Amino acid sequence: MITVNTTDIVLPDKTELLSAYPNPFNPGTSIEYRLEADSDVTLSVIDITGRTVQTLVTENQSAGSYTSSWDGLDNAGQPTPSGLYILVLKAGNNITTQKVTRIR
Repeated sequence: MITVNTTDIVLPDKTELLSAYPNPFNPGTSIEYRLEADSDVTLSVIDITGRTVQTLVTENQSAGSYTSSWDGLDNAGQPTPSGLYILVLKAGNNITTQKVTRIR
């Protein structure tokens, strides 16, 4: 007799960007998000002028839950100033945003 233990995998019922933690942050913050379906995903940090400061994720991902982090650096590896930033999650046809505050 063979016994097999299985765990039910529950996939998210919607694509969402959860609260970054900590927020405000210094020096970094964790960003959790969920995908309801397999999607091409881009997770970016935008400053208040609309400039992309850092692209954290750019890949196709399966439905499920993910965590990314931002260390407060820009794409060139330089520290960003204190201020308000916008996280932008693009997954398929979904676009979700969230404000984060960096303090130094």
